[in-house]
Amino acid sequence: MALPPYEADEPENVYVALANGEWHGNHLDWAAGPASAPTIVADAAQETVAERLWQAWPLCAEHGLGMHPRDVDELLSW
Repeated sequence: MALPPYEADEPENVYVALANGEWHGNHLDWAAGPASAPTIVADAAQETVAERLWQAWPLCAEHGLGMHPRDVDELLSW
């Protein structure tokens, strides 16, 4: 979901939202560059799911705990 910028000369603020339009957290920060985009979007999606639905996602199959995305050798991993 894109919202108008805070300042007139800034780009719009983009958030990862649920299908009903609910979102949580900060707008996506592209400062790390396009190679980090999948990790940035996955982290924002995870934060929105956890805060709006009160459940962790994705869960570790072994431990049943929420995992966090990260870049490992330029590949998205949890």
